[in-house]
Amino acid sequence: MSAPPTPEPATLPAWLAPCAALVPSDQLTATWALRCSAEATPRQREALWLDVASERLVVLAQTSGPKRRLAAETLVGLWAAEVLRWCRWQAGPALDPEDLAQDTLVCALERLDRVREPALFRRWLHGLCWRRVLGQARLSWFRRRHPDPPTERLGEAQTDPTAGIGRLDVARQVQAALAGLDLAQRRLLWLHYVEELSRAEICALTGLPAGTLNRRLTEARRAFEAHAGAIALDRATPHVLPQEGSP
Repeated sequence: MSAPPTPEPATLPAWLAPCAALVPSDQLTATWALRCSAEATPRQREALWLDVASERLVVLAQTSGPKRRLAAETLVGLWAAEVLRWCRWQAGPALDPEDLAQDTLVCALERLDRVREPALFRRWLHGLCWRRVLGQARLSWFRRRHPDPPTERLGEAQTDPTAGIGRLDVARQVQAALAGLDLAQRRLLWLHYVEELSRAEICALTGLPAGTLNRRLTEARRAFEAHAGAIALDRATPHVLPQEGSP
């Protein structure tokens, strides 16, 4: 029986250079090569680099050594772009993704000592981000029904739903359809169709059983199709202006 194929030789990505002063490169590459399968996609390989580095940085950040603070700051810096992307897709039109991302990263920095399994840091951080999104969504809902006095401004919570999506008409319709879904449905569609995670990866990230995930993903897809169809129908229907003198 032939031996299973092995992945290509590991080379530490340039974006992991900040880790060099904290974790030896050969340790990171050795761990990555041990865990990476030959069938892994480019996205999975890059995600594994981040997971391997994060595991080592979390361990350092939980120690009492001189590198503790630097390890924590380096860890948060590595995840900044990833968390912002999460927030942009999960937040919806009523929330500011940049504020949510900043809030999530600050919260993560303060709670690193609560990470019980450093190897599962991605799942821990994603859960933390999701809880912040839910909390801000509930607060936004409350404020819309109980507005502040006129003397206080709500900032820019009510932004254009198409902000950051681009000017393409199709993109605007997609965003409008997503805005009609609840946050949980939007989250699953984003993970599966935008991030292109497999169902097994989504189960590992969210903690959902496979059967529950399949059911909820189907429901989310049907809800999206219904909203998208309604939007397309509305756009196709001519809106006749009332004639002058008509009521």
